[in-house]
Amino acid sequence: MSWYKRKEISIGIASAMIILFVVDWNFDIPVLRAATDELTNWGTVIAACAIGLGFINIFEHYGKKVAKKSGGWVYGAWLLAVTVIVSVVGLVQGSDGLIASYIYNNVVGVLDATFFSLALFYMASAAFRSFRFKSVESSLLLGSAFFVLLKNAPIGETMWSGFSTIGTWLMNYPTNGVSRGIGITITLASIALALRVMMGKEYGFLAGTSES
Repeated sequence: MSWYKRKEISIGIASAMIILFVVDWNFDIPVLRAATDELTNWGTVIAACAIGLGFINIFEHYGKKVAKKSGGWVYGAWLLAVTVIVSVVGLVQGSDGLIASYIYNNVVGVLDATFFSLALFYMASAAFRSFRFKSVESSLLLGSAFFVLLKNAPIGETMWSGFSTIGTWLMNYPTNGVSRGIGITITLASIALALRVMMGKEYGFLAGTSES
């Protein structure tokens, strides 16, 4: 086994990065801040390289499908053509170019709106199945959804001004409290995950590295 594939090296690097960023977030040390800024820039470069690898993977996967004319190859060919066109336009004109802006505003934006319009029917169907008076919890959920919906809908204010007051209270207090609870839970879970990485008990990030 090659020495650079040993898990201890990956765990050591990850632990050093965790400690470095935690200390930087809690203490104002100029040298440390410069180091974390530089590492953040490295992360941006790595993310860009990952996008490039994804670009290559798309062509490798769908290129084979188009070459063999297997099922759905027409859609794969269309995906590859659009990917090349948009990439070339972006490299030549930038994201704010005339053609790039036109593609985003008149193609991507319209497709996004269409997708969410179709998803709305599935959401309505799921809400119909979920919001039923089967228990006290589902009844409270249905009542809360009813008030929040009429708070946001123009007809709600016309019917009764109390819908806006009750809906606002539900959003500011119960919903906000639950959101903060979830945020605290995520933070504690992140801390626990970092500790597991530093203790050598978490191997999920060791892709391509030996765990032995």
